Amino acid sequence: MHVVESQELMSQLGRHSKLNASPAFINGLHEEGRRRAELWLERNFQQLGVRSSFRLARLFG
Repeated sequence: MHVVESQELMSQLGRHSKLNASPAFINGLHEEGRRRAELWLERNFQQLGVRSSFRLARLFG
């Protein structure tokens, strides 16, 4: 299992962002997700299919 996240962005969003369905906002989230995924792949590609890149207990513990 792997996790791709953006704590920097998510910590800046308020609770009302969950209700924001504007195309500009959704497109911005999509672009940030693609950017984060590219960075993650650069750093972790060798782990795909081999081992998890995070500790489940740390994420949910």
